[in-house]
Amino acid sequence: FIDRTKNFLQTNQIILNPNDVRLEIEVSLLDFTNPETNQYTYQIEGLHKQWLFADQNKIVLPKLPHGDYILNVRGKGASGNWSANILKIPIHVNTPFYLKRLFLTWVSLGFLALVFIYIRLRTRKLKNDRKRLEAEVYKRTKQIEWDKQTIASQAEALTELDKAKNRFFSNITHEFKTPLTLIIGPLEQLIQEEPPPNIFKRRIHGVVKNAKRIQDLINQLLDLSQLESGQMKLKYTQTDMISYSRGITKRFQVLAERKQQKLSFHSELHQWHIALDADKWQKILFNLISNAIKFTPEAKNIDVCLNRIYQGKDEFISLKVKDEGIGIDQENIQKIFDRFYQVDLSNTKEQQGTGIGLSLVYDLIILQGGEIEIDSNPGLGTTFHVKIPVPNSESIDLNSDSHMTLIDLPNIELLTEKNVPLATNESKSLEGESLEVLIVEDSNDMREYIRQCLKHLNYNITEAINGEEGYIKAQSIVPDLIISDIMMPKKDGYSLVQEIRGNISTSHIPLILLTAKSSLDSKLKGLRHGADVYLTKPFSPKELILRMEKLIEIRKLLQKRYTNDSIKTNNAIFEQEDEFIAKLKAYIIENLDDPNLNGDTIGKALALSRVHLYRKLKALTNQSITEYVKTIRLQEAFKLMQEGKLNVSEIAFQTGFTSVSHFSRSFKEAYGKSPTKM
Repeated sequence: FIDRTKNFLQTNQIILNPNDVRLEIEVSLLDFTNPETNQYTYQIEGLHKQWLFADQNKIVLPKLPHGDYILNVRGKGASGNWSANILKIPIHVNTPFYLKRLFLTWVSLGFLALVFIYIRLRTRKLKNDRKRLEAEVYKRTKQIEWDKQTIASQAEALTELDKAKNRFFSNITHEFKTPLTLIIGPLEQLIQEEPPPNIFKRRIHGVVKNAKRIQDLINQLLDLSQLESGQMKLKYTQTDMISYSRGITKRFQVLAERKQQKLSFHSELHQWHIALDADKWQKILFNLISNAIKFTPEAKNIDVCLNRIYQGKDEFISLKVKDEGIGIDQENIQKIFDRFYQVDLSNTKEQQGTGIGLSLVYDLIILQGGEIEIDSNPGLGTTFHVKIPVPNSESIDLNSDSHMTLIDLPNIELLTEKNVPLATNESKSLEGESLEVLIVEDSNDMREYIRQCLKHLNYNITEAINGEEGYIKAQSIVPDLIISDIMMPKKDGYSLVQEIRGNISTSHIPLILLTAKSSLDSKLKGLRHGADVYLTKPFSPKELILRMEKLIEIRKLLQKRYTNDSIKTNNAIFEQEDEFIAKLKAYIIENLDDPNLNGDTIGKALALSRVHLYRKLKALTNQSITEYVKTIRLQEAFKLMQEGKLNVSEIAFQTGFTSVSHFSRSFKEAYGKSPTKM
């Protein structure tokens, strides 16, 4: 209890501290008649709406909030009336320190300082956490990059290993073809040139048959290698599907008849021209039909059904190859298309194969977006169902330069123990001609074999061991024909062909590519580079000679055309030669009145040496430079004669003849009449 009376008397105001919880004020009236009966009421302005009675003369106020108050007090004495004068007592309650502005300011500053410190600490922690996370992320990223590089290097190594495997696989199979050529070719020649006794003939035929069988297996392995490496592409041509498939089927008739089988081809369509990869379709149909013949007993039926079906707006090839063979059980059907899987379907070894054919068929069908299914029951036969979508001709690139014929079919006669007799008629039309032939081949044995194939022909043969040497010798001797391999060191056959065709002195030379590369892409590449003929190893010597014969015949026809007044052959193959002859003839006509026109001046004008000009002109026209110039002079003289504007003497000197008598003799030799009778 604190007595604040003294302070009140000094300040006339009651001052309270914020922690004062109670205020007691004693009041008294000046009426002392009977003080016990006096009454008092009080009221705090703004706090009390009514007057409150005090307990006798003591006013007790509870703790008041800080601020200023006015306490009103009145009394009632013995008279019974409330006093007219109201006592007003000011009361001031001090503001607590925590509500003062300075304190609040410091508190605010302190709070802000704490917030700032918290933010700084939080920021520092976040930075540290971020650095730690960045370090962890960097570490993990480096690990991921390392793992990625490791995986990439491993993938690259695996890819390179796979490529190396495919290259080795491709190269080794290509290498097989050269010795096969050297086995098959001499044996066929031995049979034809010196017929052996029947027992030896049968054995030699057996060797030839099995060598050709190896050749077909090599071709299938090359196809599988290309499929595995993703290098096999679709090459579409516009083809009559019905005629083409019927032709393939007919090739098996002889083989089916040997087993007394009835092989039939059925289709609801007479013609069906579609965009087709003929090479791959041929391989599919060949393997399915040969498989049916192989596993079908004698005197049974084999049906090949080809039709067109639709699913919505989409067009499909529908092929069914049905046989009445020994059938396949369900367990083996699931594995029949596995590579190198062989099913033991017979009690003998006659029907065993390599497990390549049907696997190749499956991969070729999948490559074209198709599907194949098998229906088979042991003892009742098997049906292969093939469905391949027909591509839209407008949405694909058609290869107008690819030409697929049934000659490219594998050796059908190898599917039976009986052999088709070999033809014995040798081509003789090239005998007696002294032609210059250049053989470009890196294999000594192969060069010798080709030389032996041509030994009965009157050829001058020059050899080169690679494309680089071949090009040098081609420029030097300008041969009548070049036979070249493709896979050679220093410069391959493709590059050789391209350079031969790009050189004006050698561009006219017929060129045969003789190679182990049997894919359609390789053939097209060789033909695009400018080869006239593309033969694959093993090759038939008769076919080689026949191809050479036809090329020489074409060149002879070309010679006749160029020595006549006509220049254009209207053939893109001879476009470069047409241009050469046109330039040559134009230069001769331009200098027609020059009697001294010769090979030196003409060669200089055409950027050719006299020797190269002579050889090229001889190959294209079978005439020397002097003879060809004379031919052009006489052709122009004949035209002037027909115009009738000049006399014989004027025409003779205008066309470069030095005397009228020489002109007259030459004119009569060429046209059978003297110029005076024209």
